[in-house]
Amino acid sequence: MNAWLVERVEEIRARITAADEASLWTLFFSELTGEPAVASAIDGAMNEMDLELLRRLVEIADGVGAEGCLFAVIRHEGRPQPVDLQAWRDLRVLLRGATTRVLGFVVVGATLAWSPGEGDDDLGNVA
Repeated sequence: MNAWLVERVEEIRARITAADEASLWTLFFSELTGEPAVASAIDGAMNEMDLELLRRLVEIADGVGAEGCLFAVIRHEGRPQPVDLQAWRDLRVLLRGATTRVLGFVVVGATLAWSPGEGDDDLGNVA
């Protein structure tokens, strides 16, 4: 994981609670190297993830005019579930042609975090 993403993971980790399990957070950045300007969390989204919800998230991400966004799934163990991997695959397809730059996708836990490896949506990096 690159240093920027590790910093974002630590910021997210400092804010998560037990109630955040399976939540999907989207952080929007007005400056790619700055702090998030806006953050959105959908409680339990990954328990009922479907393609329509992902389409709506992409519409929001593309419509807010942010420079970039980061998607974070909260899993207390920090390891992706099959639904998380599928969501990442689907997001990659849905985001083609979007004007907002996707800065990453990460699964954040209490002590571990996972992000997809470059060019490989199933194998990732743990920090």
